[in-house]
Amino acid sequence: MWSYVQRRHIRRIVRDELLQRTEASEKPGRTTLPLRAPDRNAPSSPKNTISAPPSTHDRSPTDLERQRETNAPPDEKESDVIIVRASGREDPLDPRNWSLVARCKNIFILSLLIFVQGWAGAADSMANAQASREFGVSQVAENLSTAMYLLGVGSGAVFAGPFSETFGRNPTYLGSTFCYLGFVLGSALTPTFGGQLACRYFVGLFASATLSINGASVRDQFYPVKRAWVFPKIAWANVASPVLAPVAGGWIVSNPRLGWRWTEWITLIISSFAFIIALLFLPETYLPLLLDWKAKELRHATGDTRYTSEHAKSKGYFKTLKRNLPLTLVFARTEPAIIVLGSYLVLLYILLFTFQSGFDYIFRETYQLSTGLTGSCFAAVAADPGSNPSIDYGRPP
Repeated sequence: MWSYVQRRHIRRIVRDELLQRTEASEKPGRTTLPLRAPDRNAPSSPKNTISAPPSTHDRSPTDLERQRETNAPPDEKESDVIIVRASGREDPLDPRNWSLVARCKNIFILSLLIFVQGWAGAADSMANAQASREFGVSQVAENLSTAMYLLGVGSGAVFAGPFSETFGRNPTYLGSTFCYLGFVLGSALTPTFGGQLACRYFVGLFASATLSINGASVRDQFYPVKRAWVFPKIAWANVASPVLAPVAGGWIVSNPRLGWRWTEWITLIISSFAFIIALLFLPETYLPLLLDWKAKELRHATGDTRYTSEHAKSKGYFKTLKRNLPLTLVFARTEPAIIVLGSYLVLLYILLFTFQSGFDYIFRETYQLSTGLTGSCFAAVAADPGSNPSIDYGRPP
């Protein structure tokens, strides 16, 4: 929904720029670059002839950013295409130049999506005893419901990044979350153990998109210095939800008027709320796709079909997807930083979700605590991720 608002906003930007260029060209004694002449050493946006005084508060861009924003593709004939590129720190289309309030709003919505989909992985961990009795299986077998969620997250993360680089962040978030909601509903209604395992796998599969590409959305909206301040907030949403969910889940299961299936219903309710908020207010932040939209508006406004973007030059979504899909495995095999950090995350997830099964045996069977109190023991695990953002708040961005 908000992407539609963005398209209308881009249309207004294009029309205003064209109007300003037309008015400027009509003033005597003033010359401007022709509207349709491609400039190979500067962005081809009509705004690229307007220069703003440098700000003393902005640092110099890194070599990687300068290459991303200003490098031109191999020489092309002038009659072939006009590449639309970002025009630097004054370009209103670049999400990194949006107002701080708008970007904080986006991070809040994204954190909400992360929180509810991480919540789904652990919400029913305190329900294993009741669910195993209803399905006629052992508690060890019922633990597979949590394991299948993790298997889904692991298998889906391989595809989430390439999909977001091909179709954009918003379609990936919203499409996967919509499917995720359907399988959470299936988990709440399924009458069989096999159906529960299948639904839990697909819950994890479709939750993996939000859980794995949220860092890319932070990169889209913040320059490197600012990202170091934003990432801990996103990390809190990733870590806090799996340890807070058993606290609520334990008391839900212990209530005789609710039962274990209400852990899934509560997950569905809060996830639906987050999905509606994201559908209405979360914008697209992938700059190559935004430039593609701008190129389409320029073609429509000027009638010149030469306007295009680097994203659109890939000759179709499926060719782009075919090129992007192997990159996840290539990076996982060749990048030492990704190998080390990925292995560390695997270890953390093993410890975290093993505790969810172990707490039930230790505190409920050994110490004879109720299911509600057993789930509340996870509050100690949640204390650290809950306090770190508060400590970090006082540090300068």
